Amino acid sequence: MSVVKEKKLEKLYNYLNENGFELSVEAISQGIGISKKTFFNRYQHRKEMERIIQNYWRDKFKRRFEEKTEHCNNGVEIVLLFIFEILASNKNEHTFVQQELKTNAFLASNQSNNFISIIKNSIENYNTSLCFKNEINLDSYAYFLVYNIFYILLTNKQIQIDVIEFLLSPLLTEDGKIMLDDINLEMMFNS
Repeated sequence: MSVVKEKKLEKLYNYLNENGFELSVEAISQGIGISKKTFFNRYQHRKEMERIIQNYWRDKFKRRFEEKTEHCNNGVEIVLLFIFEILASNKNEHTFVQQELKTNAFLASNQSNNFISIIKNSIENYNTSLCFKNEINLDSYAYFLVYNIFYILLTNKQIQIDVIEFLLSPLLTEDGKIMLDDINLEMMFNS
C-alpha cells in the first residue's frame, strides 16, 4: 500500500473510530476533508468504503498482535494475548469491533487478516510446544474461540476469568494448564 493511500485510510479510520459508521456519506466526506465526488472516486459505493476500512482496521490489529507475540514465552500467552487484544480493541476501537459484530465479518476465515486465520496461524506456529493438544481440529477451535470472544466476552461488562479459562480448556494439554495456572488472569484482564 502506498504511503499516500495509507494516510488517507488512516484519516478515515480515525474519523470513523471517533464518530461511528452511522454517518451519511456527506458527513463522512466533510469530516475527512474531501468532497462527495472525491469520496465516490475513491470508493464505488459506501459498502466498499466500509469493507476497505474494516480490512484496514483488521490489518492494524494483526500487525499489533504479531508485534506483541514476539514478547510471549509460550503458546498459552499468545492465545491470552489474542483475547486481550480483542478486548482492548473493544475499548479503544469500539466502532470497528461493533461493525464486525453487526456484519459478522469476524467469523469469515477466507482472508489472512481475519480473526480466525490470525489465531489459527498463531496456534500452528506454537503447536510444537507441549502446551497444545496435537489432535485438536484447529479450524473448529479457532472458530469456537473467536465466536465466543465476540459473543460472550464482548457482551459482558465484567471480564469473567472462568470464561477465559473455559475458552482455552479444549486446546490445552496438562502442561498447558499448568502454564495457564502460572498466569495471573485477574491482573491481566481486570487491571
